[in-house]
This record gives sequence, C-alpha cells and structure tokens, in this order.
Amino acid sequence: MDQQSEWSADQLSILSENLSYYTTCVNIVKRIHTEGPAESKKLPKFPSLPKRKLLSLYGEQAKKRKMMTPEELHQYLITKEIDVTKTARKEVFIFSASDITTPDIAVAKLQEGYRQIQRQEATSMCFNLQYGYLLDVTFELYAKEKESGLQGQTWDDWLKQNIGISSSYSRKLREISRLLRPYMLRVSTLGLPFIEVYSMRKELKAMIVYSEEIRRYWSTQNQPIILQLETMFSVTFQPRAPARARKNNIDLRLLIYFIVFNLYIL
Repeated sequence: MDQQSEWSADQLSILSENLSYYTTCVNIVKRIHTEGPAESKKLPKFPSLPKRKLLSLYGEQAKKRKMMTPEELHQYLITKEIDVTKTARKEVFIFSASDITTPDIAVAKLQEGYRQIQRQEATSMCFNLQYGYLLDVTFELYAKEKESGLQGQTWDDWLKQNIGISSSYSRKLREISRLLRPYMLRVSTLGLPFIEVYSMRKELKAMIVYSEEIRRYWSTQNQPIILQLETMFSVTFQPRAPARARKNNIDLRLLIYFIVFNLYIL
C-alpha cells in the first residue's frame, strides 16, 4: 500500500501545513547562513506556527485544563488565600541534606517551604497588579506623544529599549491588572503564580460577573495590608513641558512612578 493512502484528507492537510512551515524556516536559516553576518543585520520574519501540530496525527492532543464554573473557581481561590501579615522567611530554605534524616522532617520542611513560596507569590501578585497599572498609565503617555509626532518608536521597541520587556508580556500584565485591580486588597492574599492567574483570566471574568455575593467577597479586605495600595500611584503628571525640555519625557515620568512605588514598599 502506498504511504500516502494511509493518511486521511484531514491528516494530509496537517502534514502539508507543517511541511510548508518547516521548509520555509529551513530556507530562511539557509539564506541567513549564505548571506553571512554582513547582510544579517535584522532577523527575517518567520512564518506563523502551524495551527495543528504533528503530534495530533498520533492522537497526542495537548491536554486542556478543565474549565471551572464561577462557583468552583471562587471556592478554589478561597483555598489559596494566605496570611500576608507576615513576610516570607528566607531561613526556611537554608539547610543541608544531612538535616533531612526522616520522611517526617522532609514533609515538615516542604510544608513550611511551600507556605513561604505562597506568601512570596501573594506579594508578587500585588506588585504585578500595580506594575500592570503603571504600564497602562505609561502607555497612555506614549500614545499621546506618538499621536503628536514626538515619539517615533513602536510600543514594543520602546519597552524593549527602556525596560527590557516585550509588548506581549506587558499586555498580559495590563490585562490582569485591569481585571483584578478593583479587588486588589483581597486578591493580594492569593498565593498563586502569575502564569496560573493569567491562564484563568476568562474564568475570572465569568466569576466576577456571576454574582454580587462573589464580587462583594473579593472586594472586602480580610487582612490588614501594610501598603496603602489605593494611593500608591496618586502622583499626577504636570502639564507638558516646552519642547526643549521634553527629551526622554516618558522615561522621567516612569522614573517618578518607580520612586513613589519604592517609597511605599520599603
């Protein structure tokens, strides 16, 4: 039997899509190699990834996380609330292998270590929400200067040059900040990594609009928070300076925000 006849029309389409993608990538790399460093000053644009991967031909589809209902997510998040009135204790992670002599000691050490990691995750959650807000404010400044012709860089290039992050990462931080910042005083007690929170963004939106009771729960502060989060970024920008004084204007404003931010967290 001929090899091609073993594949269905849909499977052949997947093969063709992947063949085209990888062939194009190989040709681009070959061209870069042939042209040499003198001509390779800018990386050529690579094609978009195939929508269907080769693994799907073998029944190995990526396992999708089961979506939670609003009530299930609400209850799950409640289990992740931690005591944030204490700071993470670094000394928990200072030990030698000779200290771990029994399974009970290992379990106790792991449990305490995980509590400290969760506490640190909660602190990071607070910072990520505020940083996303800072990015939103900065983008508004950037957009105004772009519109008036004072800014020639793309937003992505500006972020990479001045901050060292990509616009896609910035977009994630801004999206989660806009979604959860109204509930910051409660959400900042969640010991969850940012990537997990971001992966649940659609479920979080559904949860927030699901019921007034859930919104009220996450709007209520349940622990004393040392940081005055709602006023952390109360600084307002002054009217635009004359053109001769506007050099690096966005950078200076961003610096002001970072100074205010650090004054509050020290």
